[in-house]
Amino acid sequence: MIKKFLCLACCGLCMPLHAQKVLLPAVRAAGGKAVGQLTAGQTLQQVSSKAALARWQVQANAPAPAGGKQVLGQAAVWPQGNGFKYQANTVLAGLSSARSPRYTTLLPESTRQLVHLLNDKERLKELCWYMQRKLHDELAPAQNKQQFEASLQELNQLLAENKRWLTGLFSQAVLEPLYRYSQFAQQHNALLLNTVQNFVRKMQWLDAYPQQGRAALKTISSDKAISELAQRLQHEKMIMLGEFHYLDELQAAVADLVIKLKQQNPSRRVVLFTEFMTLPRTRLPINQTADTYFRRVDSPNVPEVDSWQMKEKHYAKKAFLQMLVKQVEVYPLEDFEQFKLLQVETQDHMNSLLSLVHRNKTWARVMENKMAEIRKTDPDALFIVYAGKGHTSWLLPYSLPKFFANEHPAVVELALSRPINSDALFTVWGKKDPFFKPYTTAAVSFWSGPDARTLAENSGFDYLLVVPHKIWPVLKRMYEALRL
Repeated sequence: MIKKFLCLACCGLCMPLHAQKVLLPAVRAAGGKAVGQLTAGQTLQQVSSKAALARWQVQANAPAPAGGKQVLGQAAVWPQGNGFKYQANTVLAGLSSARSPRYTTLLPESTRQLVHLLNDKERLKELCWYMQRKLHDELAPAQNKQQFEASLQELNQLLAENKRWLTGLFSQAVLEPLYRYSQFAQQHNALLLNTVQNFVRKMQWLDAYPQQGRAALKTISSDKAISELAQRLQHEKMIMLGEFHYLDELQAAVADLVIKLKQQNPSRRVVLFTEFMTLPRTRLPINQTADTYFRRVDSPNVPEVDSWQMKEKHYAKKAFLQMLVKQVEVYPLEDFEQFKLLQVETQDHMNSLLSLVHRNKTWARVMENKMAEIRKTDPDALFIVYAGKGHTSWLLPYSLPKFFANEHPAVVELALSRPINSDALFTVWGKKDPFFKPYTTAAVSFWSGPDARTLAENSGFDYLLVVPHKIWPVLKRMYEALRL
């Protein structure tokens, strides 16, 4: 049970806290609690007249805009007054039958709740849009689905033939196919095919390296390991901090490291970008897909986070408050509207590789614009990213350090108790290697020698910080895992 909880937590890698309440039904389903689900087509057949179904089909198969790219709902017009409520009521009835894990918390349990929900047009538009997406995928040409099944078979064969190189918890969480057809799933699996091939080549390269890289990896274990790491990073222009989520000890270590970096040069401007803060909310564009969604992220639209905004935040709250007190600037990265859109596109598999890619592209634009503005007055500013490992690892395509390759970023991965999350080394060296022993004090490992950067890019990290666990956070996590 605990292992299952850790898998859900760390494969979130990228899962911001603001989605926990919405995603809880899906997490419970993953934990083994059955949730009945019908297809969108079956649902509409049960609750809609033939005329109503025809209207949905017209919207789902709207003409492609200029350029030949299909955009769902391009011709949709939202009715007003009683017409809107009739259409919304039909959709709600369909969702009630489907018991979709994504929207279980939104479904009415009484007439009073139904009346309240019917007056919330924005939420209803989102529900209608969700049903459109589902129906659009079901009405796709049979040839598309056949091509999808063929590519899925090829991908599964590749995964089966390379099990030896895909043994790490991280790789198992992120390098997973999507098995139900959709246009998004088809694009995702195509990207995944190339990614797995590249991932395997990296593992084989590391396996063939002299002593499998052991001699080039140096480790310092002491109570001052975080201070040692801060000194080694003091001349960097950009640092990426990648964590597994929901581990209090890692959040505290991030705050400690960032504050030490600030204290080393008090006059230097230290700017932190994080996925755990959201950009200002906007209206979800009903007629867009993950491919077409675009949001302006120029500097005025990316406000700095201040301490009063932390009152309603929960994730790493103490760590962020500590950094803000020490004059570390904090800026949000997560676009909640894009996040909601991807929940539908990924069929609630937010750990999917293509989902990470879409989010990283938005985050990179946020960072690029804000960095350009800051450097006009502070060219020596230090930029730090604090996010899940899935966003910061050198191993994945379109990861954040690759967007900023010209900055020569230093990637720091954080692990709790032992360096088991460095999947490349875990895969190549094996779990019985002494390197994976538990630490009672903090430890920092780093690559040395002329191939240091190449070793980093083939292992995923430049530095690995291991933080010893504390008993009370461990007991708390065990309790929460059992409750799931």
